[in-house]
Amino acid sequence: MSDLVHRMSKKFDLVVAFIGSAACNPVLSEIMLQHFDPRFFFSFWKPELIAKLMEQQEALGSERRSILILVDDIILSGKAEEQLTHLAMRGRHFGISLMMCAVSYTTLPKKARRSLDVLLVYSLPMQGDMKVMTWEFAHRNSMAEHVLRNLGEHEALVLETLQRRQQLFIWKADVLSIENRQNEASQVREILKRQPCDDSPSAHHRVPRRTDIHGLKNDTQSGESQNPPPHAF
Repeated sequence: MSDLVHRMSKKFDLVVAFIGSAACNPVLSEIMLQHFDPRFFFSFWKPELIAKLMEQQEALGSERRSILILVDDIILSGKAEEQLTHLAMRGRHFGISLMMCAVSYTTLPKKARRSLDVLLVYSLPMQGDMKVMTWEFAHRNSMAEHVLRNLGEHEALVLETLQRRQQLFIWKADVLSIENRQNEASQVREILKRQPCDDSPSAHHRVPRRTDIHGLKNDTQSGESQNPPPHAF
């Protein structure tokens, strides 16, 4: 999840994360700090916040923001689960994208599963999950099962649901980790020293709207390509 959010950080104006706590995912917490508002990092689902967010998006009309909601490592039931399902089904009408992580595929609400645009499967050890997932999504069951049993480290089977003719892909995530914070702070200070400190137009022009993630490093990227294309079947 952290790698995907990192890659798509410029596509969203706001990210709202429901992921236990910052300690559960320090890399994502760093991404939130660098690119978004870290105050929108919650340890439990907030129905009032989601309702208000959808109300604001509807009121903004064509000027609405592009919002990403992340869900992982939290327990949903009752009204919260219904709200999540509603987001999965109608969020696109409000400019809201939804990214969910689960240990077990079948723990995701069935109506939410039916609304998925893309499904990334890293591991599916439970036979029950395997049968349900391949029956619901994979048009080529035997090929999907073969790929899932032979995935490498950090690799995922990608199932797209928007195309009439389905293709299977293998996508490998990059592992992100946090570097020494003292080195990061030193780099930031050096950058700030070189920035204009007056209120001239040149000062505003030279200060970037967003900064790169200096606190993250890629542990699996090769020197050949930063974004290698997925393998197609």
